[in-house]
Amino acid sequence: MNKFKFIKNYFVWIVILVFFVLFSLHSLLNHWNFSTHAWDLGIYDQQTWLYGHFHSVFNTVRGLNLLSDHFGLILYPISLIYLIYPHAETMLIIQALLVVLSAYPLWAIAKHYIKSDLFSLTIVFLFLSSWGIQAAIDFDFHLATISVFFYAYFVYFMWRKKWYWAGIFALLSVISKEDMPIYLAFTSLTFLVLELFNHGKKEKIQSIKIQSIFLIFSLLFFVLISWIMNRIHTVANFNYFSFSHFGKDYPEMLKNIFFHPINFLNKLYDQFITNPLKKSTFLLYLQGFSWLPLFAPQMYLALIPFLLIKFASDRDALWGLNGQYSVLGMFILSLATIYAVKNLQKIKYFSKLCISLLSIILIIVAIKVNIINVSFWQTVSLEKWQSAQQYQGLNSLIKQIPDDASVGTQDQIVPHLSSRDKIYLIKCIYCSLDSQIKYDYLLLDTRFNIIFNPSVGGDIQPIIKELLSQKTYENGGNYSLISKDEQENYSTYLFKNNQTKQNEIFSYYSDL
Repeated sequence: MNKFKFIKNYFVWIVILVFFVLFSLHSLLNHWNFSTHAWDLGIYDQQTWLYGHFHSVFNTVRGLNLLSDHFGLILYPISLIYLIYPHAETMLIIQALLVVLSAYPLWAIAKHYIKSDLFSLTIVFLFLSSWGIQAAIDFDFHLATISVFFYAYFVYFMWRKKWYWAGIFALLSVISKEDMPIYLAFTSLTFLVLELFNHGKKEKIQSIKIQSIFLIFSLLFFVLISWIMNRIHTVANFNYFSFSHFGKDYPEMLKNIFFHPINFLNKLYDQFITNPLKKSTFLLYLQGFSWLPLFAPQMYLALIPFLLIKFASDRDALWGLNGQYSVLGMFILSLATIYAVKNLQKIKYFSKLCISLLSIILIIVAIKVNIINVSFWQTVSLEKWQSAQQYQGLNSLIKQIPDDASVGTQDQIVPHLSSRDKIYLIKCIYCSLDSQIKYDYLLLDTRFNIIFNPSVGGDIQPIIKELLSQKTYENGGNYSLISKDEQENYSTYLFKNNQTKQNEIFSYYSDL
């Protein structure tokens, strides 16, 4: 009996621990093999370091006040950990931990509604093995990924009607990323609608009042955050969340959703059927949950922000499987799967045995869709550990750069040096940088792509060849570390004319 009690109450933490180890190792091995990047790990690593050390909020990797790009005040409390271990690895482990802990609310809700230990564990497995989670963990680090933790516990405490704690996690959610208030608004509206069908007038009225407050709170915070970001706006940044098909701005889009729902759904449907990439992505996500979310109309409202941001955004980079913008959607689809089975329980002959059989089927399908022949799970291997050894020379040069020195380097090297006041990506076409920037060290590795702006003047290839042929602080093999005293003029030259357009990029895969 004690063994069964352990399985019922604690085995979920073993499952969560296993995924935490896998996610952490995947991220760390990518990083140690120089497969992480300045965007976004380097950006957030430096920003967290700046917050923790109370330095300027200006992010030199991105070239702006980062709050004008993503509203990530949540990095302030995270930065306290940086006082202990200020390295990019810290961000990767924190991200893995927050993602796996987001599975617990799903387990608790499933256990309450379905009364099946097997199904509760199945939901955890479906969520953590999903394509959306894989893509996010593989994509270095992002606020969009860690925000699922705060959203998950907001949902959990809203569901339990623990309003105080729901309020705390609502606040943590809205400061984790600028689009989170929209998710909270639609989730609050979902709970409000579900409450209308509950019994008990006194409790119902109280819940509806509080859920309405959360809805208004979320919308007001969205307006406030948008205003703040516009006030500190420093450069023309990407609008990740523009939906020209549904309205010229957010108020018009929300108006169309609520007051013209049929027209809105028709446009959303048109957006799906006219784009094969969106369809294939959406279908693969649903296959991971065996299509059950379709049978949970209770969650349709909560899914609207995910459908908009992932599939209806003007930014086509969001439409595919890659990237970090599907994590919240995976949580909502997991929640929808719980409600779908809850709905199936109303069928007369849908017994506990049926739930057990369904759980087994869900696991088998998820393994087939999300695990078998998927490269994500193959990265945690002996070969990955061994391949990291080839960068020993480069790591030795990185260690020789003082912590207070300013550095210019390449995309893959930036996250290994970004826990400092000044770190620059050579060359970032989207960054706003002073053309007269000077830095103390230039670190280049010819195994990585070197991107420069051809409009700087002249042919950049001979410049780089001459740069690397000069006497260096230390060189060997494929890499060179040049100090400011030796090549100061070149450091100024390479950072000029940084307002180039994307189609003007000159990529030079050096073989020097």
